[in-house]
Amino acid sequence: MPDFNPNLYNEKYRIPTNRLSGNFYDVGWYLVTITTKERVRYLGEIDKEGMHFSDIGNACLDIINTFELRCADCEIQCFTIMPDHLHLLIRILPSHETDDNVSLDGLRDISPNVSTSGKGLPSFGHQGRLSVIIRTFKGAVTTWAKQHERDFAWQSKFYDGVITNSGQWREARLYIENNVHRWQLKYGLISD
Repeated sequence: MPDFNPNLYNEKYRIPTNRLSGNFYDVGWYLVTITTKERVRYLGEIDKEGMHFSDIGNACLDIINTFELRCADCEIQCFTIMPDHLHLLIRILPSHETDDNVSLDGLRDISPNVSTSGKGLPSFGHQGRLSVIIRTFKGAVTTWAKQHERDFAWQSKFYDGVITNSGQWREARLYIENNVHRWQLKYGLISD
């Protein structure tokens, strides 16, 4: 029997996770980017007026706006949907009644009306709740697309950054809020 190689799965090399090890993906703030497969512009188009959602983009918008009903221990603080990706500023709350562990330089006071009833998604082993939350979101959009017979797929992974202080939180929020404008500049749709 050959020696165990952690880089092989079913005798094929696998891409190692880019996730941090440890208990980083349970409670806290995250900047998450989810990309469509092969960066196909399934979610809409941007012109000089702004972002125009496709029907799949509108489905993403509806799912984001109601996501806290699916996941009571998750808050999407802000987001932007782009033609081929989206950015989310996500806060994962503790499963108990207080959110004291989430404080980053006083950030816990940003959303005082968030439900922390503990009805959220469970943690699945080493993946943590962030992976479960993203998988739930991606699954909801994919299910909508299949039900409406739309050609659609997500990239298999997602990108994330752990937000550890209020400065990073402000940077992430500005990045998200200005993303459409940066796209317009990049593709010459508007001038600065």
